[in-house]
Amino acid sequence: IRAIQVATVVINLGILAYVKYLNFFIVNINSLFTLFQWDISMPLVNIIVPLGLSYYTFNTTGYIVDVGRGTLNAEKHLGKFALFASFFPSIVQGPLMRYGDVGTQLKQPHDFKFKNIKYGALLLLYGFFKKLVIADHIKVISNAVFSESLPEYSGSQVLLGVLAYSVQIYCDFSGGTDITRGAAQMMGIELPLNFERPFFATSMADFWHRWHASLGAWMREFVFFPVMLCKPVTALSKKFRKAFGSHAGKIVPSVAAPFVVFFLIGIWHGLSWQYITNGLYNAILISSSVTLAPVYDKLGKALRINTEAATWKLFQMLRTFGLLCISRVIVKAPSIGEAFRMIKAMFTSFDPDFLL
Repeated sequence: IRAIQVATVVINLGILAYVKYLNFFIVNINSLFTLFQWDISMPLVNIIVPLGLSYYTFNTTGYIVDVGRGTLNAEKHLGKFALFASFFPSIVQGPLMRYGDVGTQLKQPHDFKFKNIKYGALLLLYGFFKKLVIADHIKVISNAVFSESLPEYSGSQVLLGVLAYSVQIYCDFSGGTDITRGAAQMMGIELPLNFERPFFATSMADFWHRWHASLGAWMREFVFFPVMLCKPVTALSKKFRKAFGSHAGKIVPSVAAPFVVFFLIGIWHGLSWQYITNGLYNAILISSSVTLAPVYDKLGKALRINTEAATWKLFQMLRTFGLLCISRVIVKAPSIGEAFRMIKAMFTSFDPDFLL
């Protein structure tokens, strides 16, 4: 049975990788052929990507792993399992679902309740407002900055563009989730929250607990902790602990797990070098917060920082948002090179008069 479960997970994720990422590898292999001046090229494959492939792949993979761990009883009714796997409100923009949370709700009887219709419709309309009124109008600003390569960038232009894009992507994505959750609630189904005030985050790790929270929870459960506890990582951690002390032992899993997780999150959002770079950027920030924790503690004590003060919390939120803005530039710029040019402009050629 164990072998069947492992094979099912491999096939499940293998189909996702083939459909979404095959052409990316072909393009990069052809680039290598060109670099070495070899007269060889591989043709791209025309693939029709099924609607919601990433979401139902992750939903069903989580189900298989939960059953394999013994934390969930297998669903023997094919129709009920298919309903969970293809639940239409969440199939396009999520949130990701766990069978223990949502699948059990789908099997229960649901009576008509005006309260569900009322609050579900309000949530649905709120989502449409965020997507159609805010996101679709503010994207005019972000597109003007990021849509093409400009001969020169003013730091204030980039700042305005990235602020607009931050609001746009939040309203677009969270609005879509509101529509999903509202439609499900009208039918009496409670889907998990996907956004929990992400701009109030006080660190990048906190941000990823709040932004696309269902994806973050899935990654923590099925990737982060397994990587931290896998034999190669724990063995290397013990060696570091013996050689350099207890804190050094914590560094290995604290670095290995975020890099794997955020590489996967990067290619989840889109298989391009910009998304991969952005994933590594987030991994560096999060792993360094653990690695350099003793340094930060000593610095905080030396500066006599009151970590419970409201001003310190505000500083943390502004610092996190600033780091997030750099992340947004990386993925939104026309290319990696343009992203670095834009980031450089934010710090070297800022023109405050542009914003007035």
